[in-house]
Parts: sequence; structure tokens; C-alpha cells
Amino acid sequence: MTSPILSVSKLTTSFRVEGQWRSVVRDLSFDIKPQETVAVVGESGSGKSVTALSIMRLTPPGSSRIEGS
Repeated sequence: MTSPILSVSKLTTSFRVEGQWRSVVRDLSFDIKPQETVAVVGESGSGKSVTALSIMRLTPPGSSRIEGS
């Protein structure tokens, strides 16, 4: 069995809004194996960019919280 080149497990991303944490991506899990192509599709505002930024740990520090691995 081939090991994944990217494994995301229980990713949850939250942003601080008016002093409270509001989750925008909830409990997302997936694996990408070598030579596999994955497309992330969805409506505007569905969390595609936040998911990518969270995986790369590029969300704003202090106003965002990333959980999972």
C-alpha cells in the first residue's frame, strides 16, 4: 500500500469574530496519494481557500485557530 503524500485529518479552522471563535471548516479529512489528482470544488465562500491556507499554516496568527493534523 502506498503512503499518502498529503494526509489531512480532522482539520477544523476557526476565526475570532466579535470575541468568539467561529469555525468555518469543520472536521475535514482526506488523503492524497502519489500520482493522484484532487480537485476541491464548491460555491463561493464554502471554504476552499481557507482549507488550502490552513493546510499550509498561512492563516492570520492571533485571529485564527487550526486544529487537527
